Amino acid sequence: MEGDLNCRDIESEKDRDAVEYEVIQKDFTHEYSAASTTSLAADGGKRSTYITHLAANGSHSQLTAACSDNALAVFDWSTLQTITHLRGHTAKITGARYVPAKTAAVVSSSLDGTVRQWDTRTGRATLQHTDTTLQKPKPLTCVDVNAAGRFVCAGTEVVQDDSFLVFWDVRQPNPLGGYWESHTDDVSTVRFHPTDSGALVSGSTDGYVNVFDVTQTTEDDALQATLNTESSVSSVTWWERAGRRHLAVVLDTEELQSWDIEESERRGQFGRSDIAAAIRRTMYEVCYVEGCHQTASGDVLAVAGAVTKEGHGCLRLLRLGDSGLEPHALLDDGEDPAQLVRASVYCPATGALVTGGEGGVLTLWKPGAQPSGSNRRQSKAVHHRRSRHKQKPY
Repeated sequence: MEGDLNCRDIESEKDRDAVEYEVIQKDFTHEYSAASTTSLAADGGKRSTYITHLAANGSHSQLTAACSDNALAVFDWSTLQTITHLRGHTAKITGARYVPAKTAAVVSSSLDGTVRQWDTRTGRATLQHTDTTLQKPKPLTCVDVNAAGRFVCAGTEVVQDDSFLVFWDVRQPNPLGGYWESHTDDVSTVRFHPTDSGALVSGSTDGYVNVFDVTQTTEDDALQATLNTESSVSSVTWWERAGRRHLAVVLDTEELQSWDIEESERRGQFGRSDIAAAIRRTMYEVCYVEGCHQTASGDVLAVAGAVTKEGHGCLRLLRLGDSGLEPHALLDDGEDPAQLVRASVYCPATGALVTGGEGGVLTLWKPGAQPSGSNRRQSKAVHHRRSRHKQKPY
């Protein structure tokens, strides 16, 4: 099966480009170059703090990275120079988002059971949200803020047989309420619609993606659609085309699905072998999809790559077209080894992209030719259901 990483000996067999690199350059017609790069290496470079989540403010002047040391690192978007560090969480940080229309306000969720609001100008927390309706804080697994900047939503792990979507007013520490009947396993992602403040989507390791209208007064009325991906959900991205709302869903099996929300219908499904073919690599076992972004022109770009245990691989952008996945751009700074990218943020106005991952490296990619004198990689030839629960805490 495609999701089995052990079905081939990837220690002794190296992944490589499936065709000549000159052919790949012709296939990937959009040029990108690494404009800035920084490393979160610690202990004199011997150990790296890896990056798990990224968030950018609305003006794309500032960037925040959630790191494996339970801290947030704030950077200038254009230079990737460090602005400050935000410390206070006592367990793994599971999400970070800027408050819309505020350039220096970040919220973060953590398994310590708190959502914290931060002012990146002072480097301090300004408010802490918790939910102790079951006598102890619920471990929080993801977070988002709605388009109006008024409400925070966080998902939880399973607590006393229920998993929750918890809502707060951004001005208050205690929850407004929550949903607990729509998922049966840990909630892995929550995303408000980028412009419609009442539209929310959630994904879970139970394999379901739920679409809500949170302006409704009950969970039953709020639930608009339930989509069965048949696998654990990693991330969900809203996108629109011709006035219709869609979702791009990345699964923990490194598959990508496209859904029409209005029809509750899956329009496309791309497995690891499809990803490998689209990015022109020979071994699907080491290929992955990190996430998706919608461009200003309405296209959907998927950040995809390959990385072996030896640290070799590539990073590329694919376009989610009507006929499938199409090559879009190479993200190639001429450096080896590669890192497994775990997070990315995209600026629709400029087409710029920032990636971060397990190597602790943060890179700003900008559209345009490789700078003169850079170490551009040389050609490499091919050698061969819902259930009713009794708990009602709100």
